[in-house]
Amino acid sequence: MVYLRVITLLSFIALWLAFGAGVASEEDGSEINATIDLLSNRDTKIVKSAIDKLSSIGQPAVQALLEATVNKPGNVLVNAMIALGRIAKDNNAAIPALVLKLSRWTFFASYGIDDMDNVLSDTIQSLGADALPCLIVALWDENPSLVDVAGIEIGKMGENAAPAIPYLIIALKDSSQHRRIRAARTIERIGPTAYPAVEALLMFLNEHDNEVRESACKALASIGPAAENAIPELEVLLKSDNSRLRIFSAFAIFKIKPDRRDCLDILLDALGTGEKDIRWLVSSLVGDIKPEQVTISALIKALSDESDVVVSNAIRSLANLIPLAKDAHLDLEEINTVAAQIVTDKKLDSDDRTSAAFIIASIEPNPNLGISTLISMLDYEAVFQNHNAIIYLGQLGAKATDALPKLQEIANTFEIETPYGVSYYTVQQAARNAIRLITQNSN
Repeated sequence: MVYLRVITLLSFIALWLAFGAGVASEEDGSEINATIDLLSNRDTKIVKSAIDKLSSIGQPAVQALLEATVNKPGNVLVNAMIALGRIAKDNNAAIPALVLKLSRWTFFASYGIDDMDNVLSDTIQSLGADALPCLIVALWDENPSLVDVAGIEIGKMGENAAPAIPYLIIALKDSSQHRRIRAARTIERIGPTAYPAVEALLMFLNEHDNEVRESACKALASIGPAAENAIPELEVLLKSDNSRLRIFSAFAIFKIKPDRRDCLDILLDALGTGEKDIRWLVSSLVGDIKPEQVTISALIKALSDESDVVVSNAIRSLANLIPLAKDAHLDLEEINTVAAQIVTDKKLDSDDRTSAAFIIASIEPNPNLGISTLISMLDYEAVFQNHNAIIYLGQLGAKATDALPKLQEIANTFEIETPYGVSYYTVQQAARNAIRLITQNSN
């Protein structure tokens, strides 16, 4: 019975594909192709007009746009994807081709554009729940990369992915280990809404493969208190000879039951005295727990670790915790001092300096040092190496008003030449989102 849902969905998609496609006349086809050619224009107004026109043509333009994503230059490909997303929003018959076909192409065609996955992801996410049936079916595709695309995109929908949870539970019981692990990672992204999957995840904890068990621990941790039934099984892993499993089980137990101080102690002790790979692991995990003074202090201490990876993970974890720590009225004077030292040390990685600048801007009543550092990261070369500065400025909201002119410049630039092979698309989208967050919080 459990597989009947998947079979029904497969039949539904087959009918969708069979009857959903519109056919363009020869005359219309010439107009469509001419409009697609305009997608390569460097004038943003012309490109926007072309996308609007293709969107209004609708389903008859889908096939030509799909072909454009194969045999046209990168900038045409990106804009064709945007047009397809607009059409799919208004005409659900375009969704199967968009999700299933383009997901395969994304992984196996050479576009010469590094963040094509982000273009695809934004297009799929713009469709919301309408894309779920195709994504669910894609979980059973024989192509592992398409399974990954489907799982990642379902996970990004968070609580809105609730209709997919019964199918993810089926996938957890599949014979393919890749599919099962992907399902667990998808549940981790969905979070507490995925609590019906707890019983299926318990089976993972008894398997011999450590990757399977680690993925189950992280999924249960993400579900949180609703996964309390998993505590006895996690307690068994807490006594494991495998140090990684002990860390993951302690992390899961503490996320499920925040009063388990013994598990927090295990994590923080490992952050200070564990082997290098364990310190790497813990320094990234503790950024996802409720901030406490003892956690902040342990991460500050980790900033002196001999491992650059531990230091980078610690500063990012602190950046994640600081907004909540401020709300909890924790003493942040020490991290403010350390962050100022990191920001001004030009020898350090730009990612670390960016995270430190965000910490300062979040803590300080007068956040000039943090804000000015983040704005300095918006120079073209720096922003393509690390566009987290844009994301952080958006999170700062009205505090970051001084960044608006530079963000507008990035958002309105049609194409930026960069030595790193990174598309302008992701950076532009981040800039537009930051502008939205800053301006809405300024009103």
